[in-house]
Amino acid sequence: MQPMKKVHPIRETASLPKQTNRNLTKETIRHRERMKRDKKQLIANNKKTRYMKRINLYAIVWLISLLLTGISLNAETINVSTAGSLESLLGDKKHVVENLTLTGSLNGSDIRCIRQMGKLTALNMKDAYIVEGGAPYYGTFYTYGNAIGEQMFYGLSKLASIVIPSSVTSIGNSAFADCIYNHRTTKTNQKYPSVNL
Repeated sequence: MQPMKKVHPIRETASLPKQTNRNLTKETIRHRERMKRDKKQLIANNKKTRYMKRINLYAIVWLISLLLTGISLNAETINVSTAGSLESLLGDKKHVVENLTLTGSLNGSDIRCIRQMGKLTALNMKDAYIVEGGAPYYGTFYTYGNAIGEQMFYGLSKLASIVIPSSVTSIGNSAFADCIYNHRTTKTNQKYPSVNL
């Protein structure tokens, strides 16, 4: 007995006579056109979906990089060109800023403003100058040129990071007492022993 010859279904279909548009009914033509439109729409939707996924991925990566680098979303960089004007420059942001970078001249009024910032966790004053003048920053203590005054950051327990001005030549007693910064061993503590008092 001779084995039966297998016919591939695609080849079998291919051998059928091709229908022409004349042989198709109007409804079949509309159906095919609708199918083409739907296919184009599906392709366009897939492109949009892939694009949105890519944008979402970029946004997630950006947020993760912010978190990993420790950049606060409530960060401000302010140039205090006129000593004593920090409070007016901050405005409504005074009670929400967590990371503050200052440049320019800072007097007692500016330091008092910094002390009143309840959410402040990081303070960078590297390019700022402490000058005389303004209101007392704490109790009866006033600022004087290029010095971190006595008890200047006393009791600011939320302040986890401070970069003092590079122009500072002295640090007063108890400048960082009861402040998280006081518990760290830093070059500042070694350079200015009064920081540990």
